[in-house]
Amino acid sequence: MVAGEKVEVLESNPRRLVLFIEGFPLEYVSALRRISLSEVPTMAVEWVNIYRNDSAMFNEVLAHRLGLLVLRSEEALERYKQPEECRADLECSEDDETCIDGFITRNSECFVRMVLNVSHPENMEETRVVRAADIESEDPDVYPVHKMTEITHLTPGQSLEIEMFARLGRGKEHAKFIPGLAILKYVPVITYDSSVITEECIDCISNYSKELAERISQGTGTIVWKDPSNTSLLRDCAVRTCGDGLKVEYSSDKLILIIETHGGLAPTTIINQAIKELDRKIDRVLDELGGA
Repeated sequence: MVAGEKVEVLESNPRRLVLFIEGFPLEYVSALRRISLSEVPTMAVEWVNIYRNDSAMFNEVLAHRLGLLVLRSEEALERYKQPEECRADLECSEDDETCIDGFITRNSECFVRMVLNVSHPENMEETRVVRAADIESEDPDVYPVHKMTEITHLTPGQSLEIEMFARLGRGKEHAKFIPGLAILKYVPVITYDSSVITEECIDCISNYSKELAERISQGTGTIVWKDPSNTSLLRDCAVRTCGDGLKVEYSSDKLILIIETHGGLAPTTIINQAIKELDRKIDRVLDELGGA
């Protein structure tokens, strides 16, 4: 980073990453947000072979549910080829039953085979709930993350026999490959003067944040408010009750980027992969310009 550029971790846990970013072009950070959604690869079920389905659910609906399951993808990023590599490397014959849409499903560098074989004995009285935990994967590092997810129900005597293939894909192909949520927000810069702020203004700000209201009531100054919460109420206070005592502005060089994962990838992995993808795109542009 150069002088004036700053990245601060405001929150980090297995589900959510919140970054305060200052001094970077808005276009760059916005590109990271978009790439986090559309370009970061994750695993998802792509093809389903249903050999037996006694449940009341149609095959198409069942296959759709399986495709939307969140699969663990951390190790898969290094272990499996990217979808474009699999299409380029493999030649499919129309007569080959393992070839679907230009992919060979039996290729272990591109696909993970998973099965769902469940039978509910006839001597049982209650309905059997089939869950994601019932799926068996040939790769122990690729599996459904949310194991209690319901897939369908079986009554006594009913069975399921399903084979499925999961692959790496990108959100721009299908929503099932999107790794999570990516949100970009402007950071409010608050200028205040307590000498002209009324008690009504302080009460209004307290409804938004008691901490902020206390700071504003103690003098005059400027606050860069690094809070990812919605600022609609704060702006309403500034307009309706605070007058010249409070001013809320937004700067395009002070941003908050929020990454929330569906569970397949860690939030830090998502942003790291997004940076790598953006770097690769920039390198390709530079290569083309160099050859022009």
